[in-house]
Amino acid sequence: MIDSIRGKYLVEICRKSINDNGASVFPTRVFLKKMKRSVKYCSASIMIFANIVGVYSCDSRNGPLDLQAEPVFESENKFEAGQNYPNRRVNSQESSLKPKRVISLDFCADQYVLQFVDRENILALSMDAEAEFSYLKEKAKGIKKTRSTAEDALILEPDLIVRSYGGGANAAAFFEKAGVRVLNVGWAGDFNDIKKVTREMAKGLGADERGEELIAEIDSRLAAIRQYQSDQSLAPDNHQVLYLTPSGTTTGSGSLIHEMLREAGLVNFQSMAGWRSLPLERLVYEQPNIIAAGFFDDSASQAGGWSSMRHPIARQQLKNKPVIGLKGSWLSCGAWFAMDGVEALAYAEGASAKNSTRNDPQVNQGDD
Repeated sequence: MIDSIRGKYLVEICRKSINDNGASVFPTRVFLKKMKRSVKYCSASIMIFANIVGVYSCDSRNGPLDLQAEPVFESENKFEAGQNYPNRRVNSQESSLKPKRVISLDFCADQYVLQFVDRENILALSMDAEAEFSYLKEKAKGIKKTRSTAEDALILEPDLIVRSYGGGANAAAFFEKAGVRVLNVGWAGDFNDIKKVTREMAKGLGADERGEELIAEIDSRLAAIRQYQSDQSLAPDNHQVLYLTPSGTTTGSGSLIHEMLREAGLVNFQSMAGWRSLPLERLVYEQPNIIAAGFFDDSASQAGGWSSMRHPIARQQLKNKPVIGLKGSWLSCGAWFAMDGVEALAYAEGASAKNSTRNDPQVNQGDD
């Protein structure tokens, strides 16, 4: 539903679109074009109303504001050429073209857009594009930011919307029904997945060559780590790592963090699968060799009043063990930049054996 103010604008448009006999003056395309033009002066909600509900005519003979609606994309020949409707659904041939007006709806999608899309073709990024946990936050400076609401996205008239979670669960279907192509960021649980998603995103953004270069770089960095491990001849049994966060959570198998530890040649101290609270009871009688501290560089992620990181046993881990700090921007999304975290873990392994630290986290532990 639209509110009374927006309704008045819609009524006025309808009145101007009919003659004294109640017949429609404007063809459907012209009517929608006028609807779209008016949105710049009242509300993007009207454009969404026209796109999704499908207003085709206003018939005054059936009473005031009796809108005859039908699905916009029910018949393909209604917008055969699409000349006056830039937000129509694109065909398969057009889908392969390099997008020129790209919007990103969340910070995970921001990273791929910033990596693969030329700056002049980026209409807007998400509101978190410059946040601490955004890996390419420096590249995001100076680019317009937008909220992930339908109104804010559609009024910019994009030819492609990129998202992982932005806009909600039904966003992709919603925008596609409005005629805007959507590129969804896939889930990555390990580095094979990361390479697969990187290839898919690069192709969808018209940057296949850049994507293959980035995948080759991931392979090269992983190979260098394996060579380093071979040269160091370090025993994995002596390098059990406990991953912890300011919220007091850790993770076992089935997560990208676990795969990062494995690629770095380390053994995860957390033996139970999935995301869990810190095993405080186990830490009383059994200790890891190294601490991997994630997100402690993010001021928004510091330990809260109910976090198990405030427990003395948890604090002792940071005080008494070699600590490898993992930046939140490396971990926030399952993407190619997780390699930065793998390298921090792998190349600090030899140093930690000598009881030194790397990337020490600044921990705000609060009052006792």
